[in-house]
Amino acid sequence: MQDIIVAANALITTFKELKELSEKADNVKLKTHILTMNEQILNMKEIGLEYRDENITLKEEIKRLTSFEGRELKLKNRAYYDKDNHGPYCPNCYDNDRQLILMAQTGVIFRYQCRKCEYGIK
Repeated sequence: MQDIIVAANALITTFKELKELSEKADNVKLKTHILTMNEQILNMKEIGLEYRDENITLKEEIKRLTSFEGRELKLKNRAYYDKDNHGPYCPNCYDNDRQLILMAQTGVIFRYQCRKCEYGIK
């Protein structure tokens, strides 16, 4: 995401130089296009900043949802469950990384398997 903002800033710098050159020229159509381009560049930068902010918010939400954050967990059948019996959460990811990763029902080799570390429960 930072690359987009850096690229937009470089584009703005180049644009400013182009704008200065066009002011010396006596071409109304060129000046009009440059002003339009200026608006588009500023919109692009604003959108990039909005995406960056949204990305930060989503990363924080993922971290919050996958952390243990005060949840009371109990180990049952080789996996963690919360007080409302939600689970199973991967014991490997929780014990090593303090992340609550919900295990998926597979029904193949394992009854439940972690999507992150592939820990399985038969």
